[in-house]
Amino acid sequence: MSRTVSDLLEAIRPDEDHLFDTEAVWQRSKRRARQRTVHRRVALAAAAGVAAVVAIATPSLVLTAGSPSPDPIQPGQSGSATPSAEATASPSPPPSDAVPSARAALSATLRAVSSTTWVIAPAETNAYMQLAYVRRAAETAMSGSVEVYEAGAFDPSPMLAGTRTTVDGESAYFAWVPDPYHTAGEVRRALAWQYGPDAWVVVRIEHDTPTPSMSAEIPSELVEIASLVEIGDPEPVRLPFQVGYRPDTMVPVSVSHFEEAWLNRVVYYEYINAPSDFRDRERKLSLPLYIGMQPAVPEQWRPDTAVGGQPAMRNGSYEVIIQVGDQWVTIGSGSYAVPLTIEEIEQIFAGLTFADWTYETTWFDANTAA
Repeated sequence: MSRTVSDLLEAIRPDEDHLFDTEAVWQRSKRRARQRTVHRRVALAAAAGVAAVVAIATPSLVLTAGSPSPDPIQPGQSGSATPSAEATASPSPPPSDAVPSARAALSATLRAVSSTTWVIAPAETNAYMQLAYVRRAAETAMSGSVEVYEAGAFDPSPMLAGTRTTVDGESAYFAWVPDPYHTAGEVRRALAWQYGPDAWVVVRIEHDTPTPSMSAEIPSELVEIASLVEIGDPEPVRLPFQVGYRPDTMVPVSVSHFEEAWLNRVVYYEYINAPSDFRDRERKLSLPLYIGMQPAVPEQWRPDTAVGGQPAMRNGSYEVIIQVGDQWVTIGSGSYAVPLTIEEIEQIFAGLTFADWTYETTWFDANTAA
């Protein structure tokens, strides 16, 4: 099935209804084992480790009624990536008060996981949280999501008001809560747990029809997905390009790396003196700059201009797509932002250095390359 330019760009530039291309064919899942090693994300606490391959056990779920739970993970300790540590009852502070993490903003700790039942595919990384999409191994449609929040970045109050439970013997909370990443206002079933002090993982199931009579039911799917979540040491997201010039009023704030459809990267920038709220699902529409790269689609190529001596095509007034070898480089801004001038796009493109697309080992650390 052929894709239009707008179809392709949907995977790298969200609109009002989508954050990523949720209809993409999932192709690049990594085979991972169930065993996880979680490392607290504080300075000097990371320790290298290799997860041993073990069989995936069927998780158990037990509702609790005020039973004692393990003490919270303390600095310097390691814990399981399955629901761990007793939840604190006080609400988290807003993201602006979140404790800075030792994890660099464009480094990821949430791993790609593939089992015989589920696939967890990381999609986006920023300073406050990481997002992955979930599907059944035998299907292509998205079935849920996994969110990993830094300390203080998630308000657990709605989850704490739900049903207290355990997964694999560890403390967790189940509730029907609004899903912030796909359909505004719709309520989904979610399971949340702490993996560190005031640092939360949330697993959601998609395509639910809220029914009050179902509110006490904790789906086995949530437990299965929770048992597969793997958090490791920070690893920088890799970029196939290095940015030599960008306006000095802008800083990179997030990177998308949803590889299940096709290999691609997009870095998003915001103004230094006008930070956006990462919880705003439309925030990218207001960001002043993004730079992305993905495979070219020759049958959709309609060049109507040139940038840096390279053939290019405009996609509306907000972005330009430039042909570089067998890839497309996209430079643009959100549709609510002031469009970049062609001179600014020329300057940004002229400052780009490209790695070998076919060898990801040559790609750049996003934290320094963006």
